[in-house]
Amino acid sequence: SNGVYGARIPAKADKTIVVFWIEATAEGGQTVTEPAGAPGPAFLYQVEATKPEYVRPLYRIVMKAADLNTLRTRDRYSDVLLDCTFVADGRAYHNHARLNRGVRYRGRSARNCSPLSYRVQFDHDQDFHGIKRLDINGCNTQRQWLGLDFLGRTGLATPRAWFRKLCINSTVESGNHLRVETVDVEFIER
Repeated sequence: SNGVYGARIPAKADKTIVVFWIEATAEGGQTVTEPAGAPGPAFLYQVEATKPEYVRPLYRIVMKAADLNTLRTRDRYSDVLLDCTFVADGRAYHNHARLNRGVRYRGRSARNCSPLSYRVQFDHDQDFHGIKRLDINGCNTQRQWLGLDFLGRTGLATPRAWFRKLCINSTVESGNHLRVETVDVEFIER
């Protein structure tokens, strides 16, 4: 501890999802909680005893059990975002649906494919490599990548794509997913 801020986090079992928030009280008694409204919206992390090794980079989505159950059991065509923490490249991105960011299934036909495709929505203050919406496709990824690569070689403006492994609450999804650049204003300007 630096004498100003400090916390003790007790040890937890492997694969445990920890829900937490930060509360600070000033000398005058004013209290600030982050995220605002906690414990409803909260930060999440998942304990890992050993780091898994994959050839492809790993994207992680960590959700409260109730939110994951909602995602898995509700109408697949729902576009309502659910709270999650997205982890990639050694950094955690906390996404709260009440602030119009989080995770949901994506695509029309892809919502009935296996593995499923996801959209992770980031907020205006915290993007992911310059993007606000991350599309993670699970359906026909090899064909998608070949098609995009072919179109790009013809000189057409084509979304960039990268293969990734996807893990949701310690369960690694089958196959590879494809991170596809979103076709939006930034894409058009590029």
